[in-house]
Amino acid sequence: MNTAAGPTAADPTAPGRDPFAVGPAYLAAAEDAGLLHRFDGLPVVAGPYTDPLTGETQCLVEHADPALLADPGRLLAQLFARHPDCTAAVLRTPAGTPADPRLQPLISYLHLTPDAAATAGRAAAPAVRITEDDGRHRDLVRGWLATAVSGAQADLGTEVAEEAVREAVEEILHAPARRTWLAWADGHDRPIGHATAVTDAYDDAGGTPFVDLVDILIEDPAHIPAAQPALVAVAAAEAARCGLPLVGHVCHHRTGPGLPPDPGAAVVSALRRHGWQESYGYRRADRP
Repeated sequence: MNTAAGPTAADPTAPGRDPFAVGPAYLAAAEDAGLLHRFDGLPVVAGPYTDPLTGETQCLVEHADPALLADPGRLLAQLFARHPDCTAAVLRTPAGTPADPRLQPLISYLHLTPDAAATAGRAAAPAVRITEDDGRHRDLVRGWLATAVSGAQADLGTEVAEEAVREAVEEILHAPARRTWLAWADGHDRPIGHATAVTDAYDDAGGTPFVDLVDILIEDPAHIPAAQPALVAVAAAEAARCGLPLVGHVCHHRTGPGLPPDPGAAVVSALRRHGWQESYGYRRADRP
């Protein structure tokens, strides 16, 4: 839902600027592409989209006026009427959009604030060291990424074909701007985890380039307190070197009657306590 390198944008770290707010240039481009509509006189950018992992035909809404998101019932009705082949609507929601039972959280995107980025990793235990992947552990990284891709869909209760997972992983591995860092612990002859980022990601709606922290995985939970901050620190340092925000994401579980609470909400809360700030998210509504 974010695309790779787009046109040069204004400084995304400029004080007072929300780097992920939808701008007039995006709305103008959407209108030129025939994707800008008006519901109740308010702008909506929407069109059909086939999820590459599940093959599901969705109505992807990359922008809806906040007044429509505040009470999404009429918006959803119009979207499903306009797109009869779509089995679900997936809506981009700005940070701070109130929860609504008609919109199931899918993904939350967060960016590390500059102050937090400057101190990231200082508490990491010296027993953990970080090196950049030189290709010798490509199969290990491939497996970790596959776990991330398939696991995110499992959290949402959807199945993904193995071939789709492989294609998604290979696309990440062969991205020219991919950077992967490996975490090592004393007494281990192979890495215990990784962080993988793509440094030329671009948010079309906000007109903002950023460093996309695609995945962090540490195999043994006992090493997470030391290894995770160290991996975040090296990714944050790379983002700072590029002069760009570091963006990560949290996938949510389906919720509802008889289902347990969404652990993703607790993860978002924990990240906020460590200096991450919500950027935007995506929420889903199934066709009635």
